[in-house]
Amino acid sequence: MAHAESGEWRLAPASIVPMPAVPEDLLGPNGEFGHREHLRLAWRELRDHDRAVALTRIETAIRHVAEAHGAPQKYLRTMTEAWAALVGYHLAEEPVLAFDEFLARFPGLLDRGLLKRHFSAELLATPAARATWVDPDLRPLRART
Repeated sequence: MAHAESGEWRLAPASIVPMPAVPEDLLGPNGEFGHREHLRLAWRELRDHDRAVALTRIETAIRHVAEAHGAPQKYLRTMTEAWAALVGYHLAEEPVLAFDEFLARFPGLLDRGLLKRHFSAELLATPAARATWVDPDLRPLRART
């Protein structure tokens, strides 16, 4: 298992089997768990569960991947909740679209830098942002209100 220079996690094929927290169907074609796969996880969990349950399941899966790669410190609760809020906001508008159609309808979700408009790097580097939700310091995140 290695972290790709693109910022996506790459899973060796043998490592896919013992990772029940991240079903194989959520991984990219080369075993990656990058931004698109994070979005797919949020989309699927928010469609199948209420917000609280979905967030717990999303967090469990992402933490599992981070820990499997020896980088548990990379998990940020604030980012997880912010992305889930954005996905949920758009799901409320278009709840029946398949995932690829959903992303085609809301291509802004593919912008990995989207949260930089709402949260400063300094805020996201705080222990509080890693452990819990922290309100944005640059611009409100309407999707979460």
